Amino acid sequence: MIMTICASNNRNAIVDGYIGLVNHFPSKGEIIAVIPGVCSKEEFSEEIHSVVQENFRSKGKIGSKILCLIFYIKLAKLAKKENVRGIFIYSDSEWPNLIHIMMPSLRRIKTTVFIHDPKHHSGEQWVIKLIRNFVYPFYAKKALCLLSYENAIEELKRSHPIFKNARLRSVRLPGMAVMEFEDLKSAIEQGKVAFEYDLIFYGRLEAYKGVDLLLEANRYLQRSDRSVRILIVGGRGDLKNEVRLAAKSDHKVCFVDDYVSNRQLAEYIAKSKAVILPYRDATGTQTIQIANYYYKPVIVNCVGCFEEYVKEGQNGYFIRDMTPEGLGETIDFVLKSIEGQVFEQKQIYETADALFNIDQIAAEIETLIMT
Repeated sequence: MIMTICASNNRNAIVDGYIGLVNHFPSKGEIIAVIPGVCSKEEFSEEIHSVVQENFRSKGKIGSKILCLIFYIKLAKLAKKENVRGIFIYSDSEWPNLIHIMMPSLRRIKTTVFIHDPKHHSGEQWVIKLIRNFVYPFYAKKALCLLSYENAIEELKRSHPIFKNARLRSVRLPGMAVMEFEDLKSAIEQGKVAFEYDLIFYGRLEAYKGVDLLLEANRYLQRSDRSVRILIVGGRGDLKNEVRLAAKSDHKVCFVDDYVSNRQLAEYIAKSKAVILPYRDATGTQTIQIANYYYKPVIVNCVGCFEEYVKEGQNGYFIRDMTPEGLGETIDFVLKSIEGQVFEQKQIYETADALFNIDQIAAEIETLIMT
């Protein structure tokens, strides 16, 4: 029996990715899936042996930590009862991971952990870095560590020398199943979805994601009569007011300042010509997978996993110069390429399927957990 664990305070990309992976593991009947309280059990396959939902959120800072400890004691007992021989940790919440390694009986079970961020990037809180100083020694000595791109292995070793002799493997993040709506994809294939936007940006409105650079690039294009229609979707982040002001002053910048459902976001992507991700700093992501599923090329900076997830001219393009002028010219080039039908649906699909096939990646991860 295998126990998979995802602990998270929020419904986010890591949680959605976990749902997709667990539901695509070949041996679902051998899996005990521990899921965040922000999920529902109905989102998981009925073929899974059992689904256990955490219950320690929204109890206050002290109360939630006490309940977290109690919950992990119960998990340890369950692991013993079910003769669990492997644990897979896929979390973005560091406190439960710390509690996990405090359980001697759980520590003794073969552990595979997905390390989503090989380095402390600018979008993270300092407390996460602090907790990792306690968790990482266990991972480095006892666990098989999976990272979402090949270069992340060296990045992890540089930022945390304790991993120099650790067991490290790179496995790409797969397509995000909860964002894939077959009827919408079919409508795009049949030419039934009209373009309303040239570009779409979605995610947290932070400087490290380059949303401010996008706005500056748009102003650069305006000055040369090449303005574009931009949709920005994201209700959180330090640059929220800057985006709101830009949308008020420019009718071609549309800002959706609210939570949107997976379906709504997919529809916005379908109505856009390209997805733009001008991140200054990045690690792993599934934004490219979502864009490519709907036959949209991506415009990205060559950081983090982007270098390995984007094949230039096939499923996206790189920003060569991270300045307003450089980004502006890249945007202009990509949009003209789309108008000239340089990007073909078949090409984007075949490239994305070769890189992000969830059945293949889930089978690879399951094999690593079980062997």
